[in-house]
Amino acid sequence: MSSFHFYEASNKNMDEIFEILNEFEKEAPALDYPHIHRAKMKQTLMMFLQKGKIMLIKDLDENKIVGITILTVQEYSWSREQLLAVQTIYILKE
Repeated sequence: MSSFHFYEASNKNMDEIFEILNEFEKEAPALDYPHIHRAKMKQTLMMFLQKGKIMLIKDLDENKIVGITILTVQEYSWSREQLLAVQTIYILKE
């Protein structure tokens, strides 16, 4: 059974973030998702790192990122109280 490490990403993890999002991009057409605009994705990821959270999942046995969760800070629709809302969850197939 594999061991996994869950951690909050930072600017130093951009290469790992792009690596797993490249895998996501390969699956996007089959999911009927729109084409990924790389410049916008990079700009948006930087915003998420500053104003939200990006969580990575690393398979320690394979030394490889296998999952990502992107969360944004929002307000409840009925309150001024903030919450972290899920923007994206992606786990590699294998």
